[in-house]
Amino acid sequence: MNLIRRCKPLLGTYVEMQLAGDMSDDDLLDLSIAAFSEIEKVERLMSFHCSDSELSYVNRMAYQRPCAISAEMTQVLQRALYLSEISDGLFDVSIAPVLIHSGLLPDHGVATDSSAGWRDILLQGGMLSFNRQMQLDLGGIAKGFAVDQAIAVLPDGIRAMVNAGGDLRMTHWQDQEVAIRIPRQQSQAIELPMQAAAVATSACYYLDEKDAAASAIVLPASQCPINDERSFSVFAADAMLADALTKIVFLAPERAALLKQLDAFAVMVDEQGCVQQLQ
Repeated sequence: MNLIRRCKPLLGTYVEMQLAGDMSDDDLLDLSIAAFSEIEKVERLMSFHCSDSELSYVNRMAYQRPCAISAEMTQVLQRALYLSEISDGLFDVSIAPVLIHSGLLPDHGVATDSSAGWRDILLQGGMLSFNRQMQLDLGGIAKGFAVDQAIAVLPDGIRAMVNAGGDLRMTHWQDQEVAIRIPRQQSQAIELPMQAAAVATSACYYLDEKDAAASAIVLPASQCPINDERSFSVFAADAMLADALTKIVFLAPERAALLKQLDAFAVMVDEQGCVQQLQ
């Protein structure tokens, strides 16, 4: 069985890919090219930073008129709106203005209504419109989706691992482990057993207390950035779900109970490296 490892800068991070199978290195390389192409496609569609992405287009136009959107965008928004509904808005893709104000997202000069929220997003089939002027940011879910898309193009029999800055999915995850960085100890990590095919983590690894306002994790109800000394990891069947659910449990660990209906599992790691399974 041959094995290749590759890494490319994508999605605002580094995407690592490991493929193994009973084929030549050249064939494995071709498969990695196809998988990376899927990630690049998601980035082109859903990047907030790119002014000509599909996301930037709907942020400009969806309040003015219904916009036809791609199947990929439809799939991500359907999942996002479902998670907003079951979490009472803890997951909310409409918090882009807060991130723009804190300097974490670029200002494209699009006007927004401060009263707008996820309930103002109207998705019917492949058409998207907004009830109020707003901007969406898919940074809390699209990276996981990109990982899933990369895995989806690989044929059966390939042993694969794709890791996009901590959003990770494996094809053969049973009996495997994943390294989770210990908060406030950037060079140290602990090994945890994989509990599902995918895992994602939310944490304020690079912030100290005085930088709380620069956190990319925002409590939608108050629109206040949150800085927590703990990390929260979610194991789920796919990386898109794990990616999004980390924001819910980070903001409200007591809401981890809703993960059960989604066959997901959450763990908390504190700055001493102590691990707690959330119930």
